[in-house]
Amino acid sequence: RLLTIKNTMIQRRFLLKETHYIPPVPGDNRITVPPPVPAETGGPGGVSIRYSHRLCLTPLWKRYALTTYAERMLEARSKYPYSEITPGDYDSRFLPKAFKDNLKYRPLNEIGESPARCAMKIPVILLARIVNTENGIPLGEKHETVWVSSIVMRVELTPRRLALYATRENYELLGLKAVEHYIHAEIPRDIPEKKWILLKNEWEEEPWRYSFAYMYRNHPVVPEELLPSTEGFEGLEDTASHRVDSTDPKSAVSRRMKDRKAKKIDIFV
Repeated sequence: RLLTIKNTMIQRRFLLKETHYIPPVPGDNRITVPPPVPAETGGPGGVSIRYSHRLCLTPLWKRYALTTYAERMLEARSKYPYSEITPGDYDSRFLPKAFKDNLKYRPLNEIGESPARCAMKIPVILLARIVNTENGIPLGEKHETVWVSSIVMRVELTPRRLALYATRENYELLGLKAVEHYIHAEIPRDIPEKKWILLKNEWEEEPWRYSFAYMYRNHPVVPEELLPSTEGFEGLEDTASHRVDSTDPKSAVSRRMKDRKAKKIDIFV
């Protein structure tokens, strides 16, 4: 960005440095109470104190002027000793030792694995109409739910405030119909896990792919011998009508027996 300063005698131009997008601290949306510890919201562990630089710069009179006593008590409520973020787990502030950083001290079964992370397509809510400038194809309209790569969402759309993650809370904040996509119910760590999750989603959302009609769609034409006949055949045949040798001692038994034919099953109809 070029900034121009005009003076009566001289004109100067110099580059104005702009910092990159720094995301806010997750959970830092309360007026009088600092956010939870980073380990509670998925950040790095090893810290047991709660700190908010925004709250430190806000004077005490402003905190009290913007809230009532009931709101301050509601913000300062506690579920001691349990966590407010993760149900059923203890708050890391009240543990004898803080949670370790899960990036520095990763599980032993992940040591030696490939550090590559796979990009899943996740649903996002567009906040503006986005058009691909290369081919002119629109990605979607405003307040439309589209599926994009998680890397594109994190690197391009989120810093520019062009989209939100399609969660139930964001649908309600935008005044839209709340839909639960379960986008972070399972996060794959590698390619095999990604294939397994995609296969499970396909089984749940597209069951017609596993129907007999779809699996045998390329099967050749069924011969007439395998088709069900309309004669009313019951699968029994009397062998007494057949010619039997009289010298055979089992001829009398074979005359009274009825052989059962193989039942014809219509699989490909």
